[in-house]
Formats: sequence, C-alpha cells, structure tokens
Amino acid sequence: MIDWARYSRRDLIFEIFHTIYIPETVLGEIRSESTIYWITENMARDRIALFTETPEIREEAIRIMRESRRYPIKSIDYPEALCISIGKMLGIIVLSENGGAYFSQYIYLRGLSVWRAFEVLLELYKRGLIERSEFTRYQVETHHRFPRRDLEALGIGETF
Repeated sequence: MIDWARYSRRDLIFEIFHTIYIPETVLGEIRSESTIYWITENMARDRIALFTETPEIREEAIRIMRESRRYPIKSIDYPEALCISIGKMLGIIVLSENGGAYFSQYIYLRGLSVWRAFEVLLELYKRGLIERSEFTRYQVETHHRFPRRDLEALGIGETF
C-alpha cells in the first residue's frame, strides 16, 4: 500500500477490489502522512477496512513464518504472514511486494493468490482500464521497479 499510495492513479485499485482489508499491525507500520491520509480517506468511503487480529490468525501467521524458512526463498516476516493468514481465512487476494510472500503461492501455499502492484496493473490492463504505458508511469512515480521478465512479457522495455 505504501508504494501504491504514491501512484497518481491509485484509486484505480478500487475498480478491482471493492474493499481492501488492512491489519491493524500493518497500518501501524505506515509512516508516510500522505499514505495514512489516503488510507483514512478511503476508510471513510468504506473502500478500506481495518482487520483486527485474532489469536487463531496470529498462530497461523507464526506457522507461515516458520514454514517460509524451510524454502530457498526470502523468508516471510510477521506483517506479510499476517496478511497471508487473513487471505487464506477469507479466501481473498493478498497484496504484497514481498518476494517471499509472492513466491509462497507457488511453493507451499497452493490456493493462495498474492498480487504485487504488477498484477494489479495487469488486471486493470486486461479490463481495458489502462494502457501499457501505465506500467511505466507507476515505476516512475513510485520508484518501484518491476522485474524485467514481467515487463518484457508485455512488450515494455525498462524505464530506468
């Protein structure tokens, strides 16, 4: 959400997700005033909702953290593990730029969907809501680089 909030067309995310759940723990990590403002503004519009952790969710998050350390990918920290456990519980897409969280869906958390900003933009593109140039705009505005192979698959060169 931190990178996404820097993007000038950030409200497009609500074309895909009617409600985005943010765990209280994750919200507590956000330091940017503009990101906090965007989140609270959308909480008032019922487009973002706080999710309160339960003991069961915490236990599952800790289990996911431990499990992630068994594989040769980036381990998953508590905030990402918490989001994954909520995603599993509710059967919803998890939004994360964490590489360990992203690759977990292919290695040991089958049935889970983890999307990075790239997948959000890709879905917007597939729905005809943005042009390919929007991938470049996102990278320039957020200073977040997408993997070269993902851009090449869309016929987009590097922007930096």
